[in-house]
Amino acid sequence: MSLFQRARDIISAKANKALDSAENPNEMLDYSYEQMPDQITRVRQAPVDIATSRKRIELQEQQLQHMVAHLQEQAQGALGQSREDLAREALSRKAAAQQQIDAMASQHQELTGRIGGRSGLGTGRDEDPARHRASRTRACRRQLVTAPRCSKDDEPCSRMRPL
Repeated sequence: MSLFQRARDIISAKANKALDSAENPNEMLDYSYEQMPDQITRVRQAPVDIATSRKRIELQEQQLQHMVAHLQEQAQGALGQSREDLAREALSRKAAAQQQIDAMASQHQELTGRIGGRSGLGTGRDEDPARHRASRTRACRRQLVTAPRCSKDDEPCSRMRPL
């Protein structure tokens, strides 16, 4: 069993070495820099999506409340006409609609808690950390590209200060 373990370790070490030699730090920085605008866009879009969902739930909740009021009127009208079966049906539909309203109220509270009740998102201090990271990445990239090379392997000098 230890023979297989050793063989697995050797193969794993060789695979890691091959992957490390294939990885180019400049390309990785370029790739991460290219992905940043997409990530920033997604971060800005998420609160908008949450606010849209919250508004949709509010509208559905209002429609259900109107339906509850209408079903209550129908039940009273059916009782006025001595139609208890229709009144029971209207009251059962009203109860189901009321349950949906209660469920939507909890969803509405959850969505309101997620965005903190703010509607002016994407401005102010929320953007500063993302811009700061982007500028640091650009600076890092420039420094790696313009870094002096010491050996034939084209690696940066070990005399350079770390960032």
